[in-house]
Amino acid sequence: MNWYIKNLEGENIGVSTTGRDGEDIDLLTDSKKPKVIIPEGTYFTSFDYIYNKHSSLLEGIKKLPFRVINKHLWLYKSLGSVEIEIVGPTSLKEQVDLISIFENYGCKIIIFDGALDRKSISLSEKITDIVLVIGASAGSINEIKNQAQIIKSFTKFEKICFENIFHTYANQNLLRKTIGSTITYFLDDKIIETDLNSIYSNESLIIDILSKNPEWIYFSGAMTDLSWKKLKNNMLDYKGKIIFQHPLNINIGLNDIVTLADSQKIFVKNHFPITAVAVNSYSPRNEHIDAEILRNEIMEIFTDLPVLDVRESI
Repeated sequence: MNWYIKNLEGENIGVSTTGRDGEDIDLLTDSKKPKVIIPEGTYFTSFDYIYNKHSSLLEGIKKLPFRVINKHLWLYKSLGSVEIEIVGPTSLKEQVDLISIFENYGCKIIIFDGALDRKSISLSEKITDIVLVIGASAGSINEIKNQAQIIKSFTKFEKICFENIFHTYANQNLLRKTIGSTITYFLDDKIIETDLNSIYSNESLIIDILSKNPEWIYFSGAMTDLSWKKLKNNMLDYKGKIIFQHPLNINIGLNDIVTLADSQKIFVKNHFPITAVAVNSYSPRNEHIDAEILRNEIMEIFTDLPVLDVRESI
């Protein structure tokens, strides 16, 4: 986070997180954490008590309509460089709402620090760039490589272009709104919305839909290993277009992802805009990885992206 903010210094930026950053002790690892270094003129979010500690360096802009551990969040603007704790809203909806608030205050670049998962802001259409940070705390070098290869495979899935893929359907704007929270498919010139929110436990109904050979089918929920085992043969035999909400919703093993991608053209409603990769060989549990080995292994996977070593660049 500090490395990224430092390299954007001079820009009008807003900074937040999907949890907490810069607290004294990480609650998950029980290790010390560095403070977040906020440059002058930067907007950020945190609790109200930080103002008392840094009042000469902060301008309290407004109390926000978000709570974390039952405490209101505040929007601040730094009046000078300050080392501080930042706290952000935990729900995706609140994070997206916060983007609009930052934009109302003129922020041109907005940074969220957080993990990649199916409920994170990285799935939002509001996100234009993702800097993927790969650290030694994620596991052994082999575990890190496997996860990196899975994420790399996600970048190959094509974002749906409504006009090209659904050219047989006239009302494109209605279609964009229709494809959302339930499994939906197109059969006999009709869009059919089901009442199924998830793939899990609905595999038999999905097999029945696939047997009708619709022109396309959209999955709103996650494809897990358990569901994949039940649906694999039917999905590989299916001749239409398969659309997932986001690549992270394809929550199956790397070999199965490759099998699916090789046999089908997979589309996603929201793409995965990774524009750079940063590696960090340091582990708070003292399970460090040789920096050169980590960087070289990741460079071999993400051959088309810049790979940066944040510890060399600080």
